[in-house]
Amino acid sequence: MIFQCFSGKNRKRLFPYPPLYREPDTEYFCFTDDARVHSSVWKVQVVEELAEAVIEPYLEKYNVRLELQPDQIQMGELLSGTDPGVNLLMVPSLSELPLARQELEKTDPTSDGDGNYIFRRNPVYSGGKYGGRPLLLTIGVPVSNQIDTIDRCLSRVKPLLDQLDAELLVIDTGSTDGTVEVCKRYGARVIAHPWDDNMSSVRNEGIYHARGEWYMSIDDDEWFEDVEEILRFFREGFYRSYDEASYIQRNYMDSFGKVYEDNHTLRMARITPKLHFEGRIHDALVTESSSDTVFVLHSYAHHYGFASDDPQKVEAKVMRNVPVLLQDVYEFPENLRYLFQLANEYRNLHCTEAAVGLFAQTMALAKEADDKYRGKNSMVMLCTCLLDMDDQRLFLWAENMEREFPLTVPEQAFLAWSREMLAFRTGKAPRETLHYYCLYEERLRQHQKNPASGQYQTYYGLSAVEHERYIMDAKGVAFCAYLANGEDAKALEILNSLSLEQMADGRIHTAVLEEGLAAADSVYKAVCGKVASTQWEEWSGEILDAFAAGLMKEGAYRRQSVRLPDLLGKISIPAVLSWFEYSQERRKKTAARQLLAYAMDCVGESGSVQELCLCAWILKEEYVRNREAENSREILYRYLFTLAYFAEHYYNPELLADAQCRAIPPDIRAAYRMAAALADGRASRENVEFLKQALAIFPAFHAEIKGILKKLK
Repeated sequence: MIFQCFSGKNRKRLFPYPPLYREPDTEYFCFTDDARVHSSVWKVQVVEELAEAVIEPYLEKYNVRLELQPDQIQMGELLSGTDPGVNLLMVPSLSELPLARQELEKTDPTSDGDGNYIFRRNPVYSGGKYGGRPLLLTIGVPVSNQIDTIDRCLSRVKPLLDQLDAELLVIDTGSTDGTVEVCKRYGARVIAHPWDDNMSSVRNEGIYHARGEWYMSIDDDEWFEDVEEILRFFREGFYRSYDEASYIQRNYMDSFGKVYEDNHTLRMARITPKLHFEGRIHDALVTESSSDTVFVLHSYAHHYGFASDDPQKVEAKVMRNVPVLLQDVYEFPENLRYLFQLANEYRNLHCTEAAVGLFAQTMALAKEADDKYRGKNSMVMLCTCLLDMDDQRLFLWAENMEREFPLTVPEQAFLAWSREMLAFRTGKAPRETLHYYCLYEERLRQHQKNPASGQYQTYYGLSAVEHERYIMDAKGVAFCAYLANGEDAKALEILNSLSLEQMADGRIHTAVLEEGLAAADSVYKAVCGKVASTQWEEWSGEILDAFAAGLMKEGAYRRQSVRLPDLLGKISIPAVLSWFEYSQERRKKTAARQLLAYAMDCVGESGSVQELCLCAWILKEEYVRNREAENSREILYRYLFTLAYFAEHYYNPELLADAQCRAIPPDIRAAYRMAAALADGRASRENVEFLKQALAIFPAFHAEIKGILKKLK
């Protein structure tokens, strides 16, 4: 038996959290002193009081008994010897959450005494040709100081205004930057609604004053790519058979527009007396339609409101949103949308443990309410949080949670992708990593055969099957795993369809280069062939890091030494120098240092300029760092002559001879002349004079230069 004692006193919800994993051959009992308590999962037993003496007789016949606390949710096995702390989650209380306001009950309510959302019924029109209304469409735009985006927003809906019986209705919440003036140039009818910390009240004001049969809402920082499909929806009469329509909100995760997620958003509907938005923030359109049929439009609006590459903006937005969402959660405890959005905000704030607890709470409540849609969305986001934390509970929980809610093919693909990524990050065995990749690849193929089947039903996770960055990251991990497993043919097969520039995770990109450039010749050549000519320069640092790391692999030194001239030949001298300086500054004993043996053993006068350049700088660093070592003088002389060979191959001889020429860096000229003086062995006036100048250029070599001067004299 697994049991808990649950009192209904002082609780807004009169049911215990259902477990998200149920032990086999185990009964779940909830003891309560409140007859109102109910559950679809627990066997509710009403007792006189929640005292041990009262409950004990019910427990006697069970050999194994485990008590859960009322605010704990079971996520996995508890009776198999697994540490219960791993598979138990404590639900955080609202008052204990970061940014939680005290005295939530004192906020202005948005619900009536029966828990219904407060809104003003929309007026009924008669006499117009569109269901009694004078116009077909009202485009409602709430505005608030968006002078940088408002013109772009309105210019993209102008075809709708020009070609339909439509109006532009602007709800001004207090703009002072000229936004309203821009709106008026588009013929907007403007109504004022001062900001009251409630986005729904703003949108509902627009619906109330709309004259169209249909209402479409778009924000002042969004803009459509194209509205032709929306035009066809109205011009060809499709709207007559539907009461609702969705369009795609393309939410960009970065300010450069490279990373985004597409979400089908219900923002269009036929106006009825009860049509309204709910929610102070992250609002949602509520319709009277009894049908679940929504006309799915593939027109999409660009939206950068979720861009997360500016931490200060993200934090400011979350700090604004969380207190408002907490009010909605407190006021509407049964509305899982608010709880879900609250969890998402804590994830954006990187309070990931709090987000995990809130997503699990949403899942449990969705299970009790049989809300499969909200449950599966919460499950996907909970797994995303675990991946964000590199948390191995993802492996334990994902399979259990998949049984709780029916998932679309894209959602199944996303969970497989998440586990593959986590297996890579946490160093799981190649076979385990490949197991998750094969699951992902199967779901990806399934989606590609019939993409429409899961697009509208998938709100989170669609990116895993539609965005190249997800697909390429999965292939990159699989490529590395196949190589590690000794399956070079499979790795090459993956590589053929792998696009290095479309990979998003830098760790995977680096791993592909590290493993590929150290692999067998066939793989090495194929990886080099994947790098475009411009990318050799763009990725030069990463490539050289990856190649140098390959020198450290067991048995790889000789093979890599032979390949280095070919690799360096694809990279410019400035890029080689830049990499060395960066590597030296970033981590003193890493990739560049690993090439020391090559610099000492393999480079002579016949080396390429790239080899000579790289090895000269490696030798210089090694000498400066280890001047007291037994072989320090050998390294010094090797450095001077290597740099001299480089200068001789790379620079015009006349410039080298011209002491006044500034085109050649002083240290290179000095090293060149020092090597020449040593090779000459004569105390020529020119040599001695130049060595004296070198004392100022090479302070680290002060003693050695003095010795050379003494020898020449």
